[in-house]
Amino acid sequence: VPSVLLVQRGTRVSFPNGDPFLHNVFSPSPAQPFDLGSYRQGEKPGGVRLFTPGVIEVLCNMHAKMRANILVVPNRYHAKVNSDGTFHLENVPVGARQIVAWTPDAKPMTQSVTLTPAGASLSFTLQVEAAPPPIDKMGRPRAPYRSDE
Repeated sequence: VPSVLLVQRGTRVSFPNGDPFLHNVFSPSPAQPFDLGSYRQGEKPGGVRLFTPGVIEVLCNMHAKMRANILVVPNRYHAKVNSDGTFHLENVPVGARQIVAWTPDAKPMTQSVTLTPAGASLSFTLQVEAAPPPIDKMGRPRAPYRSDE
């Protein structure tokens, strides 16, 4: 919790264990793989400082159903899309810019836009995809989820 998190480049993210059982938080993401090892409830939470912009998939080696995504952004210019699909970014300098749209169910999509003093408008269509099957920290497929996990 949360299953989706957005942070700026350089942010340290920690993963406290609030459960009465062991967890092993890791990420196989090529942008910044990590493995925090196993730790119990109440032990000092593992953490990692995220420097590479992009999507970081976070998994638990002990619990196949536990999955989260962290989007690392390069600067302070980001917005959450409204329920009607619109978004607005404040105080972005004029000029040529790259805008990226992302959701955990789709690959990031990038568009170029020239921002003028009057602003700019653009539209995205994301291709929703099924989540990849869970893997362990060795990259092997995980067994199906069990209700006692």
